[in-house]
Parts: sequence; structure tokens; C-alpha cells
Amino acid sequence: MKSPALRQLRHLLCIVTERCNLACETCYAASASGPELGVLAPERALAAIELALSSTEASGAGRASTTAPSPELAVSFTGGEPLLAGRAFYERVLAEGDELAARLGKRVRWEIQSNLLLLDERWLELFARHRVALGASIDGPPALQERHRPGAAGTIASWRRLAAAGRPPGVLCVLSAESHRRRRELLAFFAELAPPSLKLAALRPLGRSSGGALALTPEMLVELRLDFARALLAGGTSFDPDLYLQLRFLLLGRPSGERGQACTAIRCGAGVTSLSLDWDGTLHPCIQPARVRGHALGDVERGLAPELPARLAAFHGSEAWTVRCFACEARSICFFGCRVVALAAPEMLALECAATRGLHRFLALDLGRARALLARLEELRLGLERAELASIYVPRPRE
Repeated sequence: MKSPALRQLRHLLCIVTERCNLACETCYAASASGPELGVLAPERALAAIELALSSTEASGAGRASTTAPSPELAVSFTGGEPLLAGRAFYERVLAEGDELAARLGKRVRWEIQSNLLLLDERWLELFARHRVALGASIDGPPALQERHRPGAAGTIASWRRLAAAGRPPGVLCVLSAESHRRRRELLAFFAELAPPSLKLAALRPLGRSSGGALALTPEMLVELRLDFARALLAGGTSFDPDLYLQLRFLLLGRPSGERGQACTAIRCGAGVTSLSLDWDGTLHPCIQPARVRGHALGDVERGLAPELPARLAAFHGSEAWTVRCFACEARSICFFGCRVVALAAPEMLALECAATRGLHRFLALDLGRARALLARLEELRLGLERAELASIYVPRPRE
């Protein structure tokens, strides 16, 4: 199975299951458990990986540009809790996926986002064998972690054990009103934990997460983002992938050909450079774990829909919201809002827009400070590459 429409594909997200051993208030999944929620079959996962790898061109032509096909495919597993699929699933998918990539002259970069609670030495041996990068969901010190993710305080202990063994996962931190209330504790906790990379994500009212008392205001989100930026200037050691890209955009300009190629472009790369596979075999355009009804691109067993261009056009739409972006002074650092979020939770656009404007004022007010921040983040990124810890939450800029 091969599709010319996917020749630029760089990232495949596999939603292994929506089942979970937790019931987090911040989760995008529709439910925590239940017999109606299945698990991705290894045959479906491998079919999607084969579709992705066979649709892009082989390596040998040198480094890929932002518009050329890439010989490297990032394959991410998420959930729910993806480890609930069991070791046999990953033993087969990782081994056969690597073999398939090698036959096609390509390579796969494996990533798993997990709560780490099911990890043991056998899992770690398997992941080390296939160079799987781990990401963990940690939202702050134990009390805050329990507020967002009841029962997940053990994730912090598991993370520390991995770090002590020289394999610290990257961290995804969801920010909420409670995060803002505990700002000092939050900053002190991450300064001590010192994850190699720290991706900050505003709480979104998707799936199980309804926002409610945890909902952020724009002012809260700006203050939290600026707190972490100042911590970096003060010697912080955790790489912030979003701030890094925004600083590059501000000081160096956006890369040529970015339009339609990345999550950060005004027309993102959903369905072009990125694709997701649901546990039931449905293919979606975006690598957000949250899906939007009515915008599936096909099925991994039957292939992409013949009317793929029309479906992608309907997904991206001619969003009236972006008209105001062209005159906005913060446009240089903006990610323009995720299309999935715009469709599923449109109120988030105003929140993220206001927060971006606040961050832009901070950065543009003192370009010397902005340059110092970028230099610090570049130093951290290069350090992660040298340590071979650059696979998750660390962008690889294309010059």
C-alpha cells in the first residue's frame, strides 16, 4: 500500500488505546476504561507504518528540506496508557517496523508517551534495544500531580529511577489554574527534577478534560510561560521546545517552505507531514490525540479515501479566525492555533492568542534578552543531541 499524497510524511501517531490505569482530569481521551474501548492490533500498526514508509522516498539524496520527502519517520505511541497493549505488541511492531524501514533505506524514530507506572526492566530492555524515546506526563510536585492525575504520583518516582539509570524521559506538563496558584512550588519542583526537555501545554477542554475549576485565563498562561522563561535565564536546565521555536522565528525568521509543513504554520501539515492512526484503524490528519468527528482520511485496511484532497480542504477550511492574524504584531512567533482544537474547543483560540501576544511583548521588549534565551536553549538542545536524548520534545531545526 502506497500513497503519493503522503510523500512528505514525517510523523505517524498511533493511538494504541483509550484505556488507562488512571482517570486523569487533564486527559484528552474520551474515557478512562470500558469494554467498548479496544486496543490497536499489531497488524494495523504495521500496516500504517508500511503505508507511511512506502509512501515517502528512500534516503540517499542528502538531507531533506522542509518540502522534500524525509528518510526518517517518527512513530509515536500514545493513549490512554499505551503500555496496556502489552510487551508482545511492541516486540512485534518495533522489530518488524525496523526491518521494514531498513529494507526501504529509511529509519524509524520510536517514541512513547506514558505514565511510566507499568515499566519494569523487561520493558526498559526492549526500549533500549530499539532506541525508543520515552516521554512522561508530570504536571508538577506530588500534590499538583495528584490534583491533575489522581493516582499518578508514582510517575514521578518512576521518572527518578529512570533518570538515575541515565535514561531521563522528556516531560509533558499540563498547565492549569491550579498550576498558576502553585507557581512557586511548580518552578522549584522542575528546577530540582531537571528533566532534559519540558513541554508546557495549556489545559484544553477536550475528552475527559472539561476545564472547570482548572481552566486557565490568558493572564495565568502568560505568567506561567514567563516564569519558565526567566528560570531558563537564571540557569535552568530543561529544554523548552515551543519557546525555542518561537525565539528562532522571532530572531531568525521562519524557515522557507514552512507553510503546510508543520504544526507552527498558518496552514499546518496535518494530513501532509503528519498522520494519526486510531486504535480501530481509522486514519486522521492530525497528530493531536484528540480527534474530530467527520474528518477521517480513510482506514488503514482499505486505504486513504479517494476524495482525500476534498477531506483535507474541509479539515483545514478557510478559517475566518486567521484573518486577524495578518495584522497582529505577535504573528512572527505565533503557532496560529491547532486546527483540531479550533474545531473541538474553539474557545482555546482566544486563550492561546492572548497568551502569544503577552509572550511576544516580553520577548520583543528586550531583544538582547531574547537572544540570550535562544543561546541558552540552543546550548541545551545541542547537549541533548550529544547525549542522544534528543528524540522527544526536541525539534530538529532545518536550516
